[in-house]
Amino acid sequence: YAVRKRYRTDTKNAIRMLENARKEESWSHLGRPKLFVAFSGGTGAGESLYKDHEAIVESIKEILDKFNTAFEITYWDEMEKPGNITSQLIDTIISSDYGIAYFSEPSKEGNGEFQDNPNVLFEAGMMQALAKTPGVRFKSWIPIRAQDDVNDAATIPFDIASERIVLVQRTGKSGAFDKEKFNDDLGNVIQSLLDEEE
Repeated sequence: YAVRKRYRTDTKNAIRMLENARKEESWSHLGRPKLFVAFSGGTGAGESLYKDHEAIVESIKEILDKFNTAFEITYWDEMEKPGNITSQLIDTIISSDYGIAYFSEPSKEGNGEFQDNPNVLFEAGMMQALAKTPGVRFKSWIPIRAQDDVNDAATIPFDIASERIVLVQRTGKSGAFDKEKFNDDLGNVIQSLLDEEE
């Protein structure tokens, strides 16, 4: 009788624990890892800079498309659930395994340069904090930043400078976006996340 009673109690406790774990979405190993992608909308810039920004964002999506069977990907601009967007972003980042943050956006000064978007920096700060916190689901993230010249990497915020930053590099005197190099660099870093999963 005592043994049967203990089995019933332990079974109820186990079911309760499983329900709590499911609600907290802490069992990331049971499905594809979740990846959250943050970037600026690039609004308020001149047409040529906006097109350049859009080409970089499209390139990020193009690369991630190749990994869509390996990750469950959420782009911030495709979140359509009604309610407070900030709360949704926080919840999505916390329940993700990985993140990508493309900081740069065309400068509002219209001088042909790029600046870091404050919203993306906030989201990147969350990713950085979670990645350094033991016992949470979030594991790692990839910072991406536009590079105006070879010294641009020196201006990266100090608390993320040690991360594996993918730089959006330029070619020739025109400073055109080097898509091929960028795609290779980002693809290699994303693949390294998958290699760590195995």
